[in-house]
Amino acid sequence: MPNGPDGLRIAELRADDAPQILPLCHMVQRLHVEKGDGSFREMSDAEWLGHLNTMIDGQGTGILAAWLGEGPPAGYLIHQIEDTAKHPFRDPYREGYIQQIAVAEAHHRRGIGTALINAALSLFAEADATRWRASWWDFNAASAALFAKLTKDAAVTTAMGPVSSQDFLENSANPNSSRRI
Repeated sequence: MPNGPDGLRIAELRADDAPQILPLCHMVQRLHVEKGDGSFREMSDAEWLGHLNTMIDGQGTGILAAWLGEGPPAGYLIHQIEDTAKHPFRDPYREGYIQQIAVAEAHHRRGIGTALINAALSLFAEADATRWRASWWDFNAASAALFAKLTKDAAVTTAMGPVSSQDFLENSANPNSSRRI
């Protein structure tokens, strides 16, 4: 596997392997609960397994897992293929979407995240996608660094924040605001 450590194996996760990534799922969720905007909550193993099985069995969705030798996966990536119909401003297109990526902290900065993304890009190409996208929360420094390294030529930037007319008015009226809208 290019861009990954020796012995790295990446494959689609099967439903019977889904419990192996639960520790990584909980790691990701804890980060979101602790650092997020208050809209995240802890999820039980049963809730995670239900979600993961939906991704594994879904139309156009799947989960790639990365193993280093024996033992549980060192990382995973949830991917999806999306088709967008023609509309007045655009021709129809197919794109790959990276919904979520996680690498165990003990394996950070070893090329596993990059290898997972490269494997997803190969799947997207095989599915005739013409582009790809990913999203992450600004508090997720590891994802931000990983995608910044891989998306030097990003075509679209998306902003998201709370819907509050007061927040908008305060930030748009204050020229010194670091959250200029």
